[in-house]
Amino acid sequence: MLRLTGAGTLAATTGCLGALGGGGNENTVLSPPENYELLRDAELPYPVYGEPLPEATIEAPLRDTEVSTREFVGERHVLLTFIFTRCVGVCPGLTANLVQVQAEAAERGYTDDVALLAVTFDPVYDTEEVLREYADNMGINRDAGNFYLLRPDGEKRSREVVEETFGHGYEKTELYEPTGELEHNHGGNEGNRSGGGTGGGNGEPQQPFAHQPLFLVANSEGYVERSYGNSAPTPNTVIEDVNELVDA
Repeated sequence: MLRLTGAGTLAATTGCLGALGGGGNENTVLSPPENYELLRDAELPYPVYGEPLPEATIEAPLRDTEVSTREFVGERHVLLTFIFTRCVGVCPGLTANLVQVQAEAAERGYTDDVALLAVTFDPVYDTEEVLREYADNMGINRDAGNFYLLRPDGEKRSREVVEETFGHGYEKTELYEPTGELEHNHGGNEGNRSGGGTGGGNGEPQQPFAHQPLFLVANSEGYVERSYGNSAPTPNTVIEDVNELVDA
């Protein structure tokens, strides 16, 4: 599925600390992820550990500006994920991770040391108004100045940024409509952390996109420290990663 199927099992192991012990390489602070050698040799389509964070410049409509994913190099650690606001599967959990890091940063006094980026791959539906409502519903503190909801300019640009630049695969399903809400039967799917399937069994939510989650943590020098693919990390795991980077 989505050119990532063969990598799914390996990707699921990314993000476990300390398996190889010690520092990873000269570009990283955190220890290598578990099974790093296997992950590296698998040639995953997205950066895993120690590689530069890819560069893309994307509109941030709630800020009336554009943001480069590498403009924070030398200043802030970057957390980056990919979502669509109609998602009732994994996306709310991915966004919640960023929200909880934002709260932790405010509590510990490092708000200006992190940049939190969420890129939508549903730009036709996810207009500025929709993103503003989503931010409010998800508890994003827009006044903190460190959270950026990014919207590529159209479907072609979304494909270029999300899939081609960052290696995050996604496909429209038969349920996709460019506008309008789907009628969801949440039925216990709130906070579902499985991949975003098209639904139809086992309590999976109905989705307009099929995709696997991807959540990247990059240090302030612009190198990827953690790449959580196939399943979303827990907020505690992400907070531990970020706190270790900040404390270092």
